Amino acid sequence: MTANDFFEHFTTLADAPGSIANLRDLILQLAIQGKLAAQNGRDGTAGRLYEQMKSAKRDSGNGRSNAGSTNFEPIDDAETPFPIPVSWKWCRIGEAMNLHNGRAFKPSDWSSSGIPIIRIQNLNNPDAPFNHFDGEVGEKNMVKKDDFLISWSGTPGTSFGAFIWAREKAVLNQHIFRADLLGDGFEKSFLRCAINARLEEMIAKAHGGVGLQHITKGKLENLTIPLPPLAEQKRIVAKVDRLMALCDALERQQQARHAVRSRLHATLLGNLQTAANAADFARAWQRLRDHFAELFTPGEAALDAVAQLRQTILHLAVQGKLVPQDGEDEAAEAFLRSIGTAAETPSEVEIPFSLPARWSWVRLGQLGRFCGGGTPSKNNPSFWQGAIPWVSPKDMKTPYIHDVPDHISAQALEQSSAQMIPAESLLMVVRGMILIHTFPMAMAKCDLTINQDMKALKLHSPQIGDYLLRVFAGSQPRMLSKIRRSSHGTCRLDSADLAGFLIGLPPLAEQQRIVAKVQQLMAQCDALEASLKAAATVSERWSAAAVRRLLDGAT
Repeated sequence: MTANDFFEHFTTLADAPGSIANLRDLILQLAIQGKLAAQNGRDGTAGRLYEQMKSAKRDSGNGRSNAGSTNFEPIDDAETPFPIPVSWKWCRIGEAMNLHNGRAFKPSDWSSSGIPIIRIQNLNNPDAPFNHFDGEVGEKNMVKKDDFLISWSGTPGTSFGAFIWAREKAVLNQHIFRADLLGDGFEKSFLRCAINARLEEMIAKAHGGVGLQHITKGKLENLTIPLPPLAEQKRIVAKVDRLMALCDALERQQQARHAVRSRLHATLLGNLQTAANAADFARAWQRLRDHFAELFTPGEAALDAVAQLRQTILHLAVQGKLVPQDGEDEAAEAFLRSIGTAAETPSEVEIPFSLPARWSWVRLGQLGRFCGGGTPSKNNPSFWQGAIPWVSPKDMKTPYIHDVPDHISAQALEQSSAQMIPAESLLMVVRGMILIHTFPMAMAKCDLTINQDMKALKLHSPQIGDYLLRVFAGSQPRMLSKIRRSSHGTCRLDSADLAGFLIGLPPLAEQQRIVAKVQQLMAQCDALEASLKAAATVSERWSAAAVRRLLDGAT
């Protein structure tokens, strides 16, 4: 693939997931490899520019301790990641500039007036507010319009990079270098491209923990960048500017298409959510299916939309809007009598939705008996060498639990607060930070034990277990609204709130139809999700292959 092919397929490349960001990076990579603009023999070579910078570097180092190293090792082949045109030359960042670090301002130094302080957020976001400093500042920390800056510390992927300051006079915060360029070797805009195209290498040389890293001044100075003839630098910058403007336009088009899809998605999903009965749902679902291709294009947003669709299905299922009612079904009251309890008559403020005919309100505690769990002592190894599954919140990732990695012995069961939970019981997490956003619930498919952060509901009639799993999946917002925080911040669900949780119970036959319908619709969601992931993978691979061919063969 040549550069001309690149322009022909520009908009196609832009449709791949994460495409615009990849295109911007590709443009920079082509630019610094000499594959974006044609070479011209009348430009001469970069050798003269390189010698001029070296001379200026030596002069700047005379009697100055802040000029950095003036003696750099020759660049070997291992430090040149790609070939460059014969008229170009490799140089080190430190040979092209002197770096001056910003001042280490403390929050106590900040003021509402005075000179603006340039922080990394002000480089990445022109709308980010400034902190100010109302005091004396040395000239070495000052920045004026058009100064060249390099951010050398922060979060990889967002904080590192080269910038040209486009605003008025300000003072520089630490973690940012002001770069005083030497001689006339680099056009600033090309230098910015050259450094930003080497960010992966810069970050690879950084130190620090997860989420916050920094590169030392010495390693940054020794990073290699290509130096083209000055006239070619200007042609490259002009081409980069045009292509970046095209990326901006493509990004706006993507956003416009996304807005249209979002409105259509909201309308069709709203039709689902407001379905009055199973017939309304069937019509709304068909309209949604007819527009699947328009609504769901590969990418994270599409997967989020599928997740929202799943939740809508579950929400409608527990309201009796997913399958039609059948007047021949034995009413839910008959089932409740068979397990020795009666339908509940909640107050109006408690009722979350209207019940279909033959359904009954019931509280969770009426459907079984709750029991807790415990953790046998970890100081007794024999307690943890048995065959009895021991479930903790980390295992609550599937709706049905057949086995788990941790097991305890019969001795541990006898000598601890752990209790045997029979198969077909419902398991739930009632304490832990996961309750901020999720209420995990599963069904035990074997006899097992649980830890103290969980509860089990031993059902009076296990035949309603599958339906109850769907109830809690479809009632997450209501259940999470009952979560409380302890004085030290831990989330918990009180036993009274759990036992008193109100659910609508359909006739047994309808429960089975609902479960079957949910499984059918979830299978369709699974297929949609799988096709989206497959399409995204193909698109990403095609885009990556096109990029590789461009980098290897562009002219």
